Amino acid sequence: MAIALLIILMLLQAVPVSAQQPSDAVATAPIRFGPLGLGPRMALTNVGVDTNVFNEAENPKQDFTLTASPGIELWLRAGRGLLTAEGRLDIAYFAKYSTETSVGRSVSAGYEFPLNRFRPLAHFSSTKARERPGYEIDARVRRQEDNGLAGMDVRLGGKSYMQLGYRQSHTTYDEDAIFEGWRLDQSLNRASKAAEAVFRYKLTPMTTWVVRASAEQERFAFATARNSNTGRISTGFDLGRFALIRGTAQVGYRTLTAADGGTTPTFRGVTADVDVSYTAPTQTRLSLMTSREVEYSYELAHPYYLQTGFSLTVTQRIIGHWDLQALGGRNRLDYRAPSLSDRVDTVDRIGGGVGYQFADHVRVSLDAQAQHRQSVLPERRLRTFRVGGSVTYGY
Repeated sequence: MAIALLIILMLLQAVPVSAQQPSDAVATAPIRFGPLGLGPRMALTNVGVDTNVFNEAENPKQDFTLTASPGIELWLRAGRGLLTAEGRLDIAYFAKYSTETSVGRSVSAGYEFPLNRFRPLAHFSSTKARERPGYEIDARVRRQEDNGLAGMDVRLGGKSYMQLGYRQSHTTYDEDAIFEGWRLDQSLNRASKAAEAVFRYKLTPMTTWVVRASAEQERFAFATARNSNTGRISTGFDLGRFALIRGTAQVGYRTLTAADGGTTPTFRGVTADVDVSYTAPTQTRLSLMTSREVEYSYELAHPYYLQTGFSLTVTQRIIGHWDLQALGGRNRLDYRAPSLSDRVDTVDRIGGGVGYQFADHVRVSLDAQAQHRQSVLPERRLRTFRVGGSVTYGY
């Protein structure tokens, strides 16, 4: 599984590193006003040509497009507490097919108040966007996702602590969000509740062992036959951003069963969520993402599919501030229903690009990516090719 969690993350970061992760977010912010720290961001991406704007199997449409994403991150010390907030706009522009032009937003806020052995915390995030929700739905549809967490960290010892929390989330599609004749609000609008416990143990200054367990309820607004209950347990590592290998790596086990009156087929199996990167002394950076999780389908005939995927990106510094990048990946959509047990869709991606690092926080690149989806259903087969540039600025 993910090469045994990358050989237990290179034997728990056996190579020493000198940098330590900063503990004071306000003190390390690029812009500071007393107890307030700010971190501006800006990205101009997808500046180029999309050869299949609507992801059509036949007669694809081509257009010039770009996406501008201004944003800011905020940290505010209030006594012993710390307030964090982040906001971002995503402005997508299409020159010919103006129906695809849209503005989305994403905001989040959190608060922590450390005590001697306890740290109460709360977090909220909200995203409203008009985009493709994933690899199954090809239409850019408007939806809103709201998530909230309330909980407390309890320090158990010098290197370990437990987090107890309660989560709620809502997923809501607009009434005019339609794909293949299906109203997505009727099949996908839902709310979930979860109680979870997370145990963390600091193995090294850069590596934390994590064990997570949760009990969840998923309730649909209209398609109530999909209501389900879930139990999860997972384990893995959180890795500091100055570590030799940085990111997160988790593997677990999930059970999903129908709630009272529901008809959702039972699922029991392994899940995974890995997002790590490694920078070699030769100026080569490897980034790996793997995932395995249940996703709900828009079609009521098969309530969900098991999505398993990976993505590998290799970035090589060549001369000065120039670098070359290559990427590839695959996602496998395994539909779970008695009548569709033999349906598996696959999405393959390959691409690359060249980039230039103007400064520590400014990068310009020219990228190209091709995508190929295969399916037993002819209308679900497609090819796309996108080429364009990007400019990113952020701390």
